[in-house]
Amino acid sequence: VIVLRNQKTGALEPKARKLRYGDEEDIHLSRTVLHSVISTGKAVLSTDAANDARFAMAESISFSPIRSMMCVPLIIRQHEVIGVMQLDASTMARQFESSDLELLACVAAQAVAAVQNAILMNIAVERAAREQELEIACTVQRGLLPAERPVVDGYEFFDYYAPARLLGGDYYDYILLPNGKTAVVLGDVAGKGIYASLFMAKLATEVKYLMTMYPEPSDAIYELNNQFCDPRWTDNFVTLVAAELNEKTNEVALINAGHVLPVLCHADGSITIIENDDGGTPVGVIQNAEYEVNTIQMEEGDSLFFFTDGATDATNRLSERFGTERIYQCLAHPYRTLEEHGNALVQAIQQFVGDSAKADDLCIAAIRRTARG
Repeated sequence: VIVLRNQKTGALEPKARKLRYGDEEDIHLSRTVLHSVISTGKAVLSTDAANDARFAMAESISFSPIRSMMCVPLIIRQHEVIGVMQLDASTMARQFESSDLELLACVAAQAVAAVQNAILMNIAVERAAREQELEIACTVQRGLLPAERPVVDGYEFFDYYAPARLLGGDYYDYILLPNGKTAVVLGDVAGKGIYASLFMAKLATEVKYLMTMYPEPSDAIYELNNQFCDPRWTDNFVTLVAAELNEKTNEVALINAGHVLPVLCHADGSITIIENDDGGTPVGVIQNAEYEVNTIQMEEGDSLFFFTDGATDATNRLSERFGTERIYQCLAHPYRTLEEHGNALVQAIQQFVGDSAKADDLCIAAIRRTARG
């Protein structure tokens, strides 16, 4: 009989057996013997198990047909015992000897190699399954992001998204509103990985619904905040900017819910940091929080940039942060198109980080007013 320890629960489980005659279902195992071998890592040999003083209190031995018995530990790296191999006989015709125990120990060593290979195979299969699930989840999450940029006369749009892991917590979207306006929303969920990606999926759905339901963006974000203040979200939160573009008046109604300050880039290369008068409360922190609207007049050649803290917190091999000043320096240049402007910022961050591991998700979105067609 081969008994292995369950890798998750630690319970001992019979995994293989072989009988000389017949195929009886009952397996006679003594927990006293098993635990002794596993705890000490030493083999047990008994020529008369039923009368062996070491097992005097073990009824499973006294009332079993076992007469002669050998039990050896299955040991892997660093003397870790993962199970035992037991051989027993119900006859006294031939008792096991020390030479038999040595032979069984050699067989056990072969068994350990087979068990280790099986464990590694199971780990590889489970890992492949998890990776496949993550790939599917990544595809689904990508599907929540815009497939294309809006087409608005007199305006260009730019976006860039790069998660630190396979799944990310950053989010952006373009929403065509019933009143003919176009909303650009960018958010950053606290944390990374699977939980942040699930939160992001819920956020994407709710933002699109609420922005189309409420004529005023402040009302939409107010309701969004209350939904995510629900205790079911375990105190998680998201910082967010929502910009509603009116192409007829060239005005942008901007709401900042605790997010990194947007930057307005002018045609002459100068920039204006869009401050938050009310400080901005992240979504999901305070019930019934009010959100003020900051109205921005877009002049021809102006570009309005939004980005998550993956831009400011991008870190190089010297543990230096890219920071807001580098972002401002990069944005404070005139570019022929918004695509060139946005790519210049992305490339500056990538060159600064180099081959260092990504510390956070990175998301950038921008709007630019151009000459009307």
